[in-house]
Amino acid sequence: MMLAAIVCLLLQLLLPSPAESYNVSGRWCHGPDWRRRRGFLWSLARAVKKDSVLALGRRESEGLAWKEGLHECPEGAVSAGLGVYARASREEQQAIVAELSEGVITHWSAPVLLWRLRQGGWPDFGAGHVLEQEVHRYRFPDLADLILDTVPRFRLDTPPAPWTIQQGWWWSQREASHEGMSADSNDLQEGSSLDLGMHVLLRRSPILMKRRGLLLIDVGAFDGNSLLSIGLQVDMGHKVLAFEPLASNRKEIIAHLMGKELLGHLQLLDPETQECIRFNHQGMLAVPCECVAESSCATLARVGLSAANHSERLAAAAAHSSVTMQSYGGEIYGGAPEKLEGADFLVGEPIVRWWVHSVLGLPCVDIHLLKIDVEGAEFAALRGLEPLLAEHRVRFLFLEVWPLAIMSWGTDPLGVLRWLAHYGFHCRFLGTHLGPETFEEFVARHSTALQMGDFGLDSMSFNDVLCEDLHWRDPCGWERRANEGRSRPA
Repeated sequence: MMLAAIVCLLLQLLLPSPAESYNVSGRWCHGPDWRRRRGFLWSLARAVKKDSVLALGRRESEGLAWKEGLHECPEGAVSAGLGVYARASREEQQAIVAELSEGVITHWSAPVLLWRLRQGGWPDFGAGHVLEQEVHRYRFPDLADLILDTVPRFRLDTPPAPWTIQQGWWWSQREASHEGMSADSNDLQEGSSLDLGMHVLLRRSPILMKRRGLLLIDVGAFDGNSLLSIGLQVDMGHKVLAFEPLASNRKEIIAHLMGKELLGHLQLLDPETQECIRFNHQGMLAVPCECVAESSCATLARVGLSAANHSERLAAAAAHSSVTMQSYGGEIYGGAPEKLEGADFLVGEPIVRWWVHSVLGLPCVDIHLLKIDVEGAEFAALRGLEPLLAEHRVRFLFLEVWPLAIMSWGTDPLGVLRWLAHYGFHCRFLGTHLGPETFEEFVARHSTALQMGDFGLDSMSFNDVLCEDLHWRDPCGWERRANEGRSRPA
């Protein structure tokens, strides 16, 4: 084991210098620096005599060298680890994957590390698959097979949507600018989750005015000041099912709705017990989960959605709360998290069907708008809703598409876009003057050297899109009946 580690480290020192340099937390990690890092690399080799190269953090003296080297040149540290992995026994390989998953990747980002490692000329010793797949299988054992593979689970007779993202519909300067958003939203709270794309969609478009009683789903509700709140504010008897796994964010939702005098429309749902709580002047009251037919109603589930049932601990980082956010140099966009919170995630499709049939008393499922904004975990949530998409029971889908964050779950963002097209979803940009753009062009624009070399969330790159199922055909007949009612003479 010791000999193998020394060989792999010597290979790194002898390889030619890379042509480019990449900044790491204000420092540079490139060829000329390799000689200066010999002391660090040899400290790794010495540590192999006692334990895995990635267990250095457990010992004070060597751990200090490991941490300094990791932060100064994570490519070199991880390259060393992959070299050991390539020559280790299966048992030792499992230990290395555990160390990478728990001690390195949760502080950096697997796709960024792998990209920088390869672009910087550091060898992966044929073990790049550890960062591409194995760390994700370790971190997400219950859902890894569903999110690492973007092949659709259902065959359809309908043709796929085009592999392009089109320009959006509403394009005055007022509609597509933050200045216009502020002018339209005088009551917009500081730090609100209502971003420009959702503003264009919910406040400037007629999407919530199609008819009364629309079914709306808000995945990643955060403070409620997005689809959850605005779906109630339009006062058209819409029914909203929202999901928010963090207790701290649910408190924000309750405070927001109380300030809007909408709290009487809200019920909190525990999906596992199918029990609800409502608020009145006396406090909280356990009640049957139900909504009055003609009234606006919101059901807030105390879970997040995923491809499989599982539990996680998330950084409580307001709108940026996500497992993803624990994979970027220990940083959270907008500041460090105050604490980690436990969170439960469930497969969404059974909850949606139960809500429609049991809470709303409707015989048929037809979701007018599904909003998913979960900081990189979008595909996991979509996988759990896949049967509804295959049945064409979701007409509009709002997504924040952040390719690098999607990669941090081990998922191919290009595969996600093609997966959506398979189910008939044709997407348009929101809140920006872009398009048309092929899927390949879109992913390439968001995964340049600037983004792929970013450990500090300084170069986040994403777009809001609105997708429409081209094969949606009013499966419950509600749209047709509403149109007939409007066309009848008074």
